Amino acid sequence: MPVTYNHIATTRLTSSQQEINFNSIPQIYTDIILIANCTGVSSTGAAQSMRFNGDTGYNYNGIYMIDDAAGIAINDNRAIIGAVNGTFSTSFPFMTFVHIQNYTSSYYKSFISRGGYPDYEISITANTWRSTAPITSIMWGQYGTATMNVGTICSLYGIKKA
Repeated sequence: MPVTYNHIATTRLTSSQQEINFNSIPQIYTDIILIANCTGVSSTGAAQSMRFNGDTGYNYNGIYMIDDAAGIAINDNRAIIGAVNGTFSTSFPFMTFVHIQNYTSSYYKSFISRGGYPDYEISITANTWRSTAPITSIMWGQYGTATMNVGTICSLYGIKKA
């Protein structure tokens, strides 16, 4: 079977930060995948979020299911891709997997995510970024004021065009 995922970049935090940024994303793939392992945050009730191309406008819509709750985010200034209702730490790292389809197209961008941490919580989201611009940069991080702990790792992969 041919290799279809190509590694683009990885960031591992050496100090606490609120976000991780990937810039100058190559426009040679069909889809991109973001995989993150967050080793803890500075406060409870933290939510994982994303922005594309530095867009802080209210251009993100999503549907989410987190543990035993569900909701809709309409016209938000970032995409919610997971949330943590309690604390988590290196003992219970929060994993996130995001699949962004057709990120170079001239249509709105759709993406799905799943995440959670062992024996406690799961999250599933479906989002749309209402922009026709190709995605050239991604911000992944915390919604609000929480920061991610040292050791958090986030990787970006491209899926080859057929």
